[in-house]
Amino acid sequence: MSILTFADYNEALEEQWWARVAQLISNEGFVVVDDFLNSETARLLRNEIDAKDAENELRRAGIGKDFQFQKNLSQRGDFIAWIEKQEVSNETELFINRMETAMKLLNRNLFLGLKDFETHFTHYPPGTFYKRHADRFHENAHRVLSFVCYLNQGWLPEDGGQLLVYNNDETTVVEPIEGRLIIFQSQLEHEVLLTTKSRYSITGWMLDQLEGLTFL
Repeated sequence: MSILTFADYNEALEEQWWARVAQLISNEGFVVVDDFLNSETARLLRNEIDAKDAENELRRAGIGKDFQFQKNLSQRGDFIAWIEKQEVSNETELFINRMETAMKLLNRNLFLGLKDFETHFTHYPPGTFYKRHADRFHENAHRVLSFVCYLNQGWLPEDGGQLLVYNNDETTVVEPIEGRLIIFQSQLEHEVLLTTKSRYSITGWMLDQLEGLTFL
């Protein structure tokens, strides 16, 4: 598994940096970037998710889209809150701005026709998981690249919640450590293993259609 670190990022050379990210996505199907968010930003985003939970603003996630949408606890157990890009905290805005840069420069290198992205906060309570699946729907194939940024402080292997990414005959295990970002091709199957403690992240998808038109 190739791991880059955002500590090496230089704004003056951002096109070359994201070109390296694009190359890894093209060659391996995914890329892992550590320290995409620092510990303080991750802490404030965790607090934001906890505040939404306290206000009952998190909703149990489902599977499928549109008329095929359903909630299935045997398949997944996470709770989510969609992020409206126009009304966000400073920390969420920082993340959104970085992902907008990522989308623009990945699109330039990979020629994917990316036009927008959708994203939400995610909380996996202890005892939850998400079984093997792909993010790109057969009936609605606008998700091109998936991304997850982890917000978990002091995560240990025994805490579970690892992301497994299946690519041909290879299975890659990604630990959900604080500040880590993974971007992968949305057609790749993946799963979240059982977590034994609260697991926090921001999850999203880069789209080949404007977010509000993905039902087309």
